[in-house]
Amino acid sequence: MLLIFNNTLTTKELDNCIFVCQILPTFMLTIRNVLVVLILTTIFGCNQTPQNSLTYFGGQIINPKGNYVYLEKNGKTVDSTLLDDNHKFLMKFNLENEGLFYFKHGNEFQYLYLQPNDSVLVRLNTWDFDESIVFSGKGAEKNNLLINLFIINELEDENFYPFYQLDSKTFSKKIDSAISSKEKLLFKFKKSNQNISEGFLNLANANIYLPTFRKKENYAYGHKKLLNLPNFTLNDNQFYKYRKKINLNDTTLIQHHSYQNYLNSLIYNKTSLIKDKDSLNQNFSLIALKLIDEQFNNNAIKNLLLKQTIMESFLKDSNCKFEEDELGYYNKKSSNKDDLRRISKLYDDSNSLTNNELFKDFVIIDHQNRLKYINSLILNRNTVIYFWSPDSMSEEYLISRINFLETHYPSILFIGINTNSSQASINKTMRLPLKNQFFLPDNSFGKKHISSNFPRTILINSNGIVENSFTFLASKHFNHLIVDLEKK
Repeated sequence: MLLIFNNTLTTKELDNCIFVCQILPTFMLTIRNVLVVLILTTIFGCNQTPQNSLTYFGGQIINPKGNYVYLEKNGKTVDSTLLDDNHKFLMKFNLENEGLFYFKHGNEFQYLYLQPNDSVLVRLNTWDFDESIVFSGKGAEKNNLLINLFIINELEDENFYPFYQLDSKTFSKKIDSAISSKEKLLFKFKKSNQNISEGFLNLANANIYLPTFRKKENYAYGHKKLLNLPNFTLNDNQFYKYRKKINLNDTTLIQHHSYQNYLNSLIYNKTSLIKDKDSLNQNFSLIALKLIDEQFNNNAIKNLLLKQTIMESFLKDSNCKFEEDELGYYNKKSSNKDDLRRISKLYDDSNSLTNNELFKDFVIIDHQNRLKYINSLILNRNTVIYFWSPDSMSEEYLISRINFLETHYPSILFIGINTNSSQASINKTMRLPLKNQFFLPDNSFGKKHISSNFPRTILINSNGIVENSFTFLASKHFNHLIVDLEKK
């Protein structure tokens, strides 16, 4: 008998369900499902029937990193709720169609597959977020399969790198072995579950095959790098025969990282082959943009890949900038008006300052709501100004990153400017354990630098000259940039 929560689920009943989640990790998956049915049948009664068609998602988070849990789909929030005093939560909503969701807490997220009338509970510990996740209730088995596949794929990624030195045939055997072990999990799932939907089966297969096939797309690059070869290309139809089975225009998987990662590796691999033979000496990213336009028919997927490619090109250098030919091609081929508008604003932002020019003053506001001119704060100091907002960067990451930088580079002045001047955002900033936090009023000239709301960072030397007009805290070049700034 499967659990259906009714409309009057009480806190006590939720506590009982959470208790089930707490004891489940000590049992094997098959025993776990039997216990869920027996215990929850006792709680709710064998004859209980749903009074509506609501779908439920709830659970408990051990060592929470925030107060909220968010449920999202296709980049939009479906529901959100506060944790109670015992770190438990419960959401209920109408769900017309099954599909892939993800739930977020703090700086972490994980996928969740829901069907109408599902009643899924999750228990996790943020100290070991993914590995601690256990699902129970109606709809749990499919989600336990997904999280098990996710963990297997993570371990696979960690241990697969040495295999790139193998020849292509031996490498293919390693790939086949990895796939076989995951196929067995799906086979067992099918034996114990009837009426598996086509949508879930498609997602499960994507979790089995795409992360592993991605390694084949990465093989040529990995083989060349690991063996320090001057040149290595692989254009073997037999090696890549799996490509014929992959749907490059599957919109049901568009938000799934395994799908996106595979497509990006495929594009990189194919672009590399074209680049090696390119007599026009085109930029790598321009070739990739052209390839995306040629090979993808679905506009949503094409637009996503075009945006990811142009953004990767923008962010790759120590001083972020767009290449004019790449940007022009992107603007012609993307049909997503929101993306085009954001990229246009980012382009304007990237041109609002120039390296080696005097940094122009603007007004900011401190915690006491007093107006300050930023140049008065950075006078005669090598300075890093980082723009941020709770919408563009998690507080957890910001605190960790700035504490690290201030500890390792004490001679540098770090100034944070929250670009969101709402009262809620101001209150959040005032609670941060960080020094030199300010706000940007709407009429400040500083708004000219962040029209896109991208968390931009500017480096200025002790003479007030811009050393780097556009970088970001997570840039792979950032620590080198700071070291250079210390020498000024």
